[in-house]
Amino acid sequence: MDTEFTALEKTILKGKGLSEDQVAALTQAGIGSREDLRTVGDAQTLGDLVSGIDPEIAARVMEWAVGHSQNKAAPAPATAGGVVLEAADVVHCVHCGARQPSFERSMSSLPPL
Repeated sequence: MDTEFTALEKTILKGKGLSEDQVAALTQAGIGSREDLRTVGDAQTLGDLVSGIDPEIAARVMEWAVGHSQNKAAPAPATAGGVVLEAADVVHCVHCGARQPSFERSMSSLPPL
């Protein structure tokens, strides 16, 4: 195996609940970096690859590896804000409804330097 977890990654994995033996088992299974854990994809697959990992701990490890909670739904897109996008080059102010020029159109109307 040519990649191995950094000292910081090992500390984080232990902080998530893995033992030293389980971290070594990850390496033996071909998982030697956070990117490798992203490839694994989910806690169930991690548990399948390395036996003895508690499902709750596997979920915490994968949450750290992929950067978000797997149990939470994706956040709904924000509907409130200062601007509503109508088309690629036109926006409307939410408060007054006035059309606003796009940045590209505004920049193209400036004289060259």
